[in-house]
Amino acid sequence: AVGNCYQGLGRRGEAVRTYERAVSNYDREGVATSRLAELYREDGMDDLAARCYRRHLELKIRQLGGVGIVATQTDVDVGSTVALTLASNDKRDELSDTAQTNTTASASNSDPIHQYPESLPIEAPEAEAMLFLATYHRNRSHYDLAYAYASRLLEYPGREKEEAKALLREIRSRMGAGK
Repeated sequence: AVGNCYQGLGRRGEAVRTYERAVSNYDREGVATSRLAELYREDGMDDLAARCYRRHLELKIRQLGGVGIVATQTDVDVGSTVALTLASNDKRDELSDTAQTNTTASASNSDPIHQYPESLPIEAPEAEAMLFLATYHRNRSHYDLAYAYASRLLEYPGREKEEAKALLREIRSRMGAGK
């Protein structure tokens, strides 16, 4: 709530710090995690945004009773990210470089898209997260993950579904060209 107020007042830095504090204090519903991801995305900090969006999906799985997930590397990574970011805003560029290295290493079956049960509904925040992560992984040539995220969006109506279809065509084309 406080982060929203800061955003409304145009005090973006304070909003980011407020959301970071909420995430570091275990954001059970994923609201602060999702909002922080949006701010990171808008600031061009894609690696940090990807971490937050992944964390948001993990929280949604837990909240809706999906596959039981115990503390994951993402829990540690997001908490560390927030702690370092709170320590100094000047460290964000350095942190983003570290996040990119760790994100590349974590592109595997432990990704939340592989744990998101088909029976769980996709709502607007999850659709936004999945679309961002599909594009993020496509841009990093993680085509299997990009394909998995985009495929799940075919169940969601609206703009995200159409963008997912275009991404899937592009991913199929790139995967075919790579053979």
